[in-house]
Amino acid sequence: MCSLCCVALGQCNHKTEGGALRITGEMLRDKGADAKCVERFLVEWPTGCEVNRSNLERGLELGLNVRWAIAVFTDKNDPARRTYDETLVQWRNSLIDTLDSATRANDGGQAHHAFMTSGMLVYREAFLVAVLCLVEDLERRGVTLEGDCLGRP
Repeated sequence: MCSLCCVALGQCNHKTEGGALRITGEMLRDKGADAKCVERFLVEWPTGCEVNRSNLERGLELGLNVRWAIAVFTDKNDPARRTYDETLVQWRNSLIDTLDSATRANDGGQAHHAFMTSGMLVYREAFLVAVLCLVEDLERRGVTLEGDCLGRP
């Protein structure tokens, strides 16, 4: 997976008229994203993109690393970021337990295969929801990124 994404949280001057957060290739370069991944991002979104579900899904399809962007563009101490982190830990632990059970099943690998197809789809959906909740909370509070730290209006 490349170390960037289409869903990083943008700076206040990167918001759309409606207030949606945006990300641009320039922002990714400034944060040290892999050059090949920036190129992949720019092919899909030459002028940048809004942070929304369809762009999140497309970014994941392109193999862009959403987690890297969240780590780089958000403050780990922000309440919305902490909720995001805690949610993903709970889902990951649940998936590990489910995978352990599926692996132990004596069914010729059918349970393991079912987990790898449907279980990972559930995790992906949970991840998308967690990211969107993080973005929505930051937008609602007017939290923006200024340099490497979150600024408050």
